Amino acid sequence: MTESCVPQNMKKSTVFGVVAVICMIATWLLGAGIYLFTLYLAYLTSFFSLLLTLTFPFIGQLVWIWILWGATGVFFNLLTLLCIAWIVLLGITMFIASKAEA
Repeated sequence: MTESCVPQNMKKSTVFGVVAVICMIATWLLGAGIYLFTLYLAYLTSFFSLLLTLTFPFIGQLVWIWILWGATGVFFNLLTLLCIAWIVLLGITMFIASKAEA
C-alpha cells in the first residue's frame, strides 16, 4: 500500500478552508439579500425611511424587525429568521475559519 505524501493535517486544513470559503460566500450573499429586503420594506413606506435604511443598515434592520413584529404580531417573521440565520452562519464561518488556520 502506498501512503499519501500529503500530511493528514494539511488535508484537514484544506477541507476546513474550502468549507470556510463557501460559508463566507453564503454569509455575504445572505447579508446582501437581507439588506436589499430591508431596503424594499423601506421603499414601500416613504423616501425618508428608505434614505435612513440605506444610510444606517444595521439600525434599519432592527427597526424593520420591530415594525414587522408590531404589524404582524409574529416575532419570527421572514426578516427575523433571515437575520438569525445570518448570525448563525457567521458563527459557523468564524468557527470553521479558525479551525482552517490551526
